[in-house]
Amino acid sequence: MKKLVKQLAAAAASVMIMAVAAPAQELDLSILPADAQEIVQDRLDTRFPPELKSITLNPAAPVGGQPTSITVEISNDAKKTSDETSEVYVLYMANFEMDWQSIKLSSSGNKWTGQLPAFQSGDEVVYSVRAMDSSGNIFIQVPCMVEAENEVMTKEYFAEDCVNSGDLKSCESFLPRGCMMQMALNDSPDENLPAFGRLHDLRIGYDEEFVYVDMVAGAKIEGGSMTPTDIRIYGSLMVNPDVMGGDTSMDAMLKAGGLFAYSPLLKQFESTGYISDCFFGYQRAGAWAVDTKNTTCISRNTNHLIMKTKWSRIESIGANPSGVLQFIPLGVQVTLLDMGAMKFDGRPMDVARWTAAQFTEDTYFQVK
Repeated sequence: MKKLVKQLAAAAASVMIMAVAAPAQELDLSILPADAQEIVQDRLDTRFPPELKSITLNPAAPVGGQPTSITVEISNDAKKTSDETSEVYVLYMANFEMDWQSIKLSSSGNKWTGQLPAFQSGDEVVYSVRAMDSSGNIFIQVPCMVEAENEVMTKEYFAEDCVNSGDLKSCESFLPRGCMMQMALNDSPDENLPAFGRLHDLRIGYDEEFVYVDMVAGAKIEGGSMTPTDIRIYGSLMVNPDVMGGDTSMDAMLKAGGLFAYSPLLKQFESTGYISDCFFGYQRAGAWAVDTKNTTCISRNTNHLIMKTKWSRIESIGANPSGVLQFIPLGVQVTLLDMGAMKFDGRPMDVARWTAAQFTEDTYFQVK
């Protein structure tokens, strides 16, 4: 049984990584179904979001009653990708009232400029740069901490998502929900995807102990079945680009990150001590290891899933001076082809675009 569970975990990890990470020259895409090959190849070719260089405010210390000019230097790395930064916004709120507003910046080369409105003297302002590139990848600053027990972990938060409210259009809003910032979605989802496999809203947030990934599917998140074997796994690959440095190889990516995942069906294997319904998978000594202690998943038997992973688990991967972590949420289905041979097959369901999230407290000022 333990061997079967290990194989299941390895199969899930392999499909997730194949769906988003492996360099084309190291991956035989023919092992995937034909319709999945196109998705995989696209994510391989377009996996480098915009990179922030600098933010300049003028005046540097904003003054009450006067607008503040903002200049953002941000672009895609032309050495890595042909994608170009296509739009940049600044999101902001005053006095932590969570009433977020946005301004669209104008471009001049790699510099994007705009103007924050006049605030009153003493106002506390939090802002975030959000940039999208030509493939739909996102760079987003996560500038404030969530109060999880009062916000994302409440029944109301789960019940009021854009799917349950019946307002799918609101899923497209990139304004933050509290301090949960919207991540990149799949800009061209397969219309034939089953509702449980379609991801309508993705959010990223943090507090002092955890990083939170929030996923909203089009229907109730279920594990699938064991007979026949149809295991549905929801999760997100995470990469620390500081650990990767300039090395964009598959080996560097595996060493620089991991994936956290949720599958209700795997709960029955918890007694093996190897896996559970919620886990963080990572590479150790050239093989996949699974951590079931530092990641928690909450779905409340709904279409809504929040996965939270301890910073200590993420920090163990390596130093992260930039504060940027890259994520790509997705779902996979794993099927058993041959029990005797422990042979599995898998295919991605919905696969988002890449999000580069910078966790920071630097985008704050108090108006003079």
